[in-house]
Amino acid sequence: MVLMLTVAFGVGLGVVLDSAGAAVLSVGGAVLFALAVGKLDDDRSSCIAAASGALPVAIGAVAAGLGLARGPDRWVVGCLALATALVAVETTTGFTARVTRDRLVEPVVESGKVILVGSAAVLVGGAFVAFDAVPALARLGLDASTANPVGAFLSLQVGLLACGTLLAGVDAIVREWDLEAVVALPADGFASRFRVDPLELPRWYLAALLGQAALAVSPVVPMVETVLASQPVVGRVVRVVLLSGVLQALVGLALCLLLGVLLGFATVRVVVTWTRGAAAPGRAVALGSGGFVVVGAATVLGLLTAWGVVTPSTVAPGASGSVTSEVTVVFAAVFGGVGALALLWVTATVLWQLFDGLGLSPDDHTGWGYTAGSALLFCATVVAVESVPAPVVFAGAAAALAVWHLGRYALDAERDLQGTTPSRRTQVVQTTGLAAALAVGVAVAFAVGYGAVPLVPSVPTDRAAMAVVLSCLCLLTVLSLFRRPSPQTK
Repeated sequence: MVLMLTVAFGVGLGVVLDSAGAAVLSVGGAVLFALAVGKLDDDRSSCIAAASGALPVAIGAVAAGLGLARGPDRWVVGCLALATALVAVETTTGFTARVTRDRLVEPVVESGKVILVGSAAVLVGGAFVAFDAVPALARLGLDASTANPVGAFLSLQVGLLACGTLLAGVDAIVREWDLEAVVALPADGFASRFRVDPLELPRWYLAALLGQAALAVSPVVPMVETVLASQPVVGRVVRVVLLSGVLQALVGLALCLLLGVLLGFATVRVVVTWTRGAAAPGRAVALGSGGFVVVGAATVLGLLTAWGVVTPSTVAPGASGSVTSEVTVVFAAVFGGVGALALLWVTATVLWQLFDGLGLSPDDHTGWGYTAGSALLFCATVVAVESVPAPVVFAGAAAALAVWHLGRYALDAERDLQGTTPSRRTQVVQTTGLAAALAVGVAVAFAVGYGAVPLVPSVPTDRAAMAVVLSCLCLLTVLSLFRRPSPQTK
């Protein structure tokens, strides 16, 4: 009931301010955030992964709503989103409850680890794509390796030695992880003979490679080309085999495949190291889903920007279409996610420390989420007082007080009934009485604000602000009847 009232008022106020889209995004993101927090202690890893992945999505929705709002409406939308989040978290788990702290700290820490490692890969990959580094390096390597016959022969040898070295590294990892049954390399096959240890190469062969390198850049290369050109058969074979670039391309492809295999093994090693210290490795990976969402979104955004599907000015207003701006978009996406998670963790930690200092019980519903949420709803009403009609101002004050009173009453009733949910009849009676009291208070405030105030010359002409003050005084006076201590209470 309290959460529904908060959401309804937030969306309604956004519609009145002509910021319906911003309000729906922000309030919806706040509700999604609270629901995700409530599901982070589920026994199923899939549910935990979905909840952790929903956290950055919820924060992104709130940020998008704030971006759509303009001027003072942005403050209104921000207050509505934060109020909805506080009320929703208080309704599900309790804002000051210890379990809420654990639920938020764990995914933030695990997602931060994923973002820390993934952001480096995304930024490097984004720079490669934005600057066309891969095609440029391929063209440069092919041109350099086919510049002359000596250089072509040398490049083939170096490429084959590199392939053998990488193959030896793959074989060592396979043996270390006991994967021979899956990807075993035959001991007497071609692959075993092709493995190369650079430290075991003969010195005469290393000297020969150095000599070929010196010969490839020496002035005698044109003489070698002239001699080969004078031999029709040998010259044709050299041009087809060495200078066509076919062999160099095949060796380069083999190098890329081996590097991909080693990169996969390195990724697995990072994941194993990450989950080794966790009590439940599957849970640790599930809690890090938020980081995967941030890294994945940054990757997709960077690729779309680099390929021209999304312009940098669309994502970051004022940016140009250069490759530098494309890389900047990737930086902004990655560090925006990191900053959002860090800001969430720091804000929640500061509030929790404040509550601990006030002596609030961390393991019980204290109602501070409802109190803070109602205060923020009132702040949103005050900020919007010059942009909305007077009835909306009264409705905002009434909604703020209703959220506070209904939330506090629900907690008190739950304590009195020892954890049992109040009966439907009790809830209906309480809600009906509150609605009647609020209606009377709004009517009195409206009559006083627009009837008595204009009759008094000394009262300022700012009726809207005066109406807010009078409405709060009237409503608090009426609601005090519900908070009177019973005669038995001393």
